[in-house]
Amino acid sequence: MDGLAYQCRYLKCAGRVHPTKDALKAHVDLSHLSRLSISCPVRDCERVFSRASQLELHFETDHKDLINRRVTRAFDRLVATAPPSQRIVTHPPPLPSQRELPKWRFTIPLVSLPPHKPFNPLAPVEPIARIWRRLDAPDEENSDSNHHDIIPLGDLVRPLIPSQPKELVYDVRKKPPSLNENQRLSHPQSMPRPPPRNDFVPTTIGISIFERKFGELAKDGVVNGEA
Repeated sequence: MDGLAYQCRYLKCAGRVHPTKDALKAHVDLSHLSRLSISCPVRDCERVFSRASQLELHFETDHKDLINRRVTRAFDRLVATAPPSQRIVTHPPPLPSQRELPKWRFTIPLVSLPPHKPFNPLAPVEPIARIWRRLDAPDEENSDSNHHDIIPLGDLVRPLIPSQPKELVYDVRKKPPSLNENQRLSHPQSMPRPPPRNDFVPTTIGISIFERKFGELAKDGVVNGEA
């Protein structure tokens, strides 16, 4: 039982968890016991049943004298239908021979902490002087003279543009053909002179074998040799 649910211990069972004991019993009867054949434990009785309820009904009809009867080990009318499972007993380790066990003393390891440093206030920092102005309003005439020399983004590197004449003269020339101009796939290939004949088929080893096989088939009447 796992918490408030019952768990099936059958190996590789898909429906393991069940809410009640009756649900677990019904699961075992339908999923596991229905696949096993139950034989009658009475000697010389060869009846086989698929469910435990059928075996119980069989005892009530055919073996009434064995119901609620006390038997001993010498009783030979009942036989075992399966070998009993052997339980593996694991023994605990032996106790120590000493009567008084040694007393162990556990201490907490000491950890050295760094000395506490008091918090020192930071030195006051003078604020940076800024003059905020509206973009669409002219500067005041009575502003500080030191701010007239400040150039916005004056520390950036400025590119040096070489001086050029006012009119630029461009000389456009055609690129000379390279040495491998005729070897490029994008370049139109030259046509051989004279052009090849379309009706000329060179005699190869494949065509000769085909003609010989085709002639043999024509002689046998398999194909029409006149086509």
